[in-house]
Amino acid sequence: MSCSTGNGQVSKSLVLHGTAYSVGGLVDQINHVYKKLIKYCSIFYKLRRILPLKVPEQVYFAFVHSHILYAVEINANTHKSYLDKLIKLNNKLFRIIQDQPRRTHIIELYENYSTLPVILLHQQNLILFAHNTL
Repeated sequence: MSCSTGNGQVSKSLVLHGTAYSVGGLVDQINHVYKKLIKYCSIFYKLRRILPLKVPEQVYFAFVHSHILYAVEINANTHKSYLDKLIKLNNKLFRIIQDQPRRTHIIELYENYSTLPVILLHQQNLILFAHNTL
């Protein structure tokens, strides 16, 4: 969010739950999550054909989904172009862990694991936050 500070300067920051986040800080946070998740690509390639059917889903939710959910309220409050890299990585990890070709529709992959894409997870968390505060 941008707002005027009254002296002609524009502040590019967001205050959420009493903590201020700058736009640069959000991008750094997104890049941090991206760097944490990128290492799982090679691990998932190795595990996808070894593990029983239900285990890769548990591995995804334990190691990937938890990182995305942790800061989705903050990270998704930025422009979608900043999230694009993270969204594409999440989709790639879904394809790898479910052993699906690139042509498989991403919606099918999310439905298989009964979860939502990053943008919709953000909307869901905002709705749940509003519901809990009422």
